[in-house]
Formats: sequence, C-alpha cells, structure tokens
Amino acid sequence: MHTKSVALLFSLVIATAAVWSSADSALAQAKPDAAQPATAKPKIPRLPDGHPDLQGTYDIATMTPVDRPRGVKTLVLTEQEAAAMEKYEAQRQAKNDAPLKADRGAPPVGGETTAPKSYLEFLEQAGGGVVGGYNNFWLSGGDHVIRVDGQPRSSIIMDPPEGQVPPMKPEAIKRNQALLAGAAAPDASESASSGPPGAFDGPETRPLAERCLLGFLNTSGPPTLPNYFYNNLKQIVQTKDTILILVEMVHDARVIRMNAEHLPPTVRKWMGDSVGRW
Repeated sequence: MHTKSVALLFSLVIATAAVWSSADSALAQAKPDAAQPATAKPKIPRLPDGHPDLQGTYDIATMTPVDRPRGVKTLVLTEQEAAAMEKYEAQRQAKNDAPLKADRGAPPVGGETTAPKSYLEFLEQAGGGVVGGYNNFWLSGGDHVIRVDGQPRSSIIMDPPEGQVPPMKPEAIKRNQALLAGAAAPDASESASSGPPGAFDGPETRPLAERCLLGFLNTSGPPTLPNYFYNNLKQIVQTKDTILILVEMVHDARVIRMNAEHLPPTVRKWMGDSVGRW
C-alpha cells in the first residue's frame, strides 16, 4: 500500500531550484559533444495478474471546482493565476487558524457579508461556515489547484468545453420531481425548500446524508468527487476479480466487479451496480 500526494511535485520543485543554482558550474564542466541520456518513461506498477496496480490511499482535497466559474473562459490556467489562487487560499487559512482575540465583538447579524474571493471561501459562507457551521479546525478543503499533465486546471470538468455540467433531460427532471414528491433529497438540508411537508417528521425520513447512511453530495459517486470540506481520502484495494473504492466520507464502499455481468434488474443498490472491464 502506498500513499499518493503532492510530495513528488514538491520534490520536483526543489530539484528544479537546485538545478538552476548549479547551472553555471554544470555547463562549464559539460563537454559540447556529450551525449545526453534519453529520459526513461516511468514504469507502471503492475499486479501479478499483469493489470495496473491502482492500489493506494489518495487525498483528493483541492480548491479546483467541479464546474468552471462563469467568468473563466479557459480550461488551463496560467502559472501566475494558479499561484495567485493558492497564495490567497494559504493566507486565508493562516488567518482562520490564528488565535481569536478574547475581547472580540459579536459576529455580524446573519453572518459574514464580505464577497468571497475563492471557491472554498464561497462554499464556507454558503454552508454556514461563518456563523453556525464548523470552525476552521474541522475543515480541510484543499490548498492546491488540480494539475493534469503539469497544467493547472480551472475546473474538474473538461467536456463539454465550457466546463459546465449539462442540464438534465426533461424526462429526467420529471422523474426526479416525482421521486422527491414524497421525500427529501438524500443530501438535503433541513429547510423549507428541501422537501415536502412532513419530510423530516420521523427518523426514517431524515435525509440519508444526515443519518450518515450515504456520503454527502457526490462523495459516494459515481463519480466520487471532492466535497471541499473534509474527509477527502479515497482508498483503492484490488483483487483478481474486484476493485474496491473506499470513501472516507461515511465510509461508502464501491465494489466494482471486473469482467462480470450486471445483476438482474430486480436487484437494486443505492449506488448502482458497478461493473468494470480491462
């Protein structure tokens, strides 16, 4: 078992700095006709059955939103834009982690009213994180921008090109409305708009996420996305016939049966029937 993290990226940054600091001496000692060795491609770890070894514990905390912000036109950010976003988030977290003054005044009525400047800051305000929600000690939203092929991304969605989740088809909207007519949504909050009258009257009708029976939002999947608050780990375990994705949030376990047939339609699971093929 191994843990994937940003340690490799950090090591590359340090190595790059070291290369630049010693560039003059290295160039002075290098022969003009010295042959440069070809860069070896990384070897993909494999299991005894020959399939790629995907096992490990992954931290998917990030400040990159799923949908691209409306004002951002490109999928790939510049290095300057990514650095500015990460710097602002680091400064904000340092401020939130600082000790509070003992003689501080009361918070503003209704919560903080300043305009958020980052995606995580917006989510914390929308979720009651300023007044009435978790304080910063409990949050671990992410401190870096997602990179793919070394490029900082403005959104997780890359297709459609505008980076937005496509709207549901009319028949899907109608089906969901019928489903929610008699119950609250699985991850609903307790508010007047989250369910029909009486939707919260008994424990069996409380939202699944509130009872920790199913992960919040899309953490349980598919796809298993970041939740931008806490519990960001995903563990993958492989056997000859299955791949297990264990989600830290509520400990949802998605068992993907490889090269298998789907279960009969009479067997229904909350998170669907996952079948994969190599």
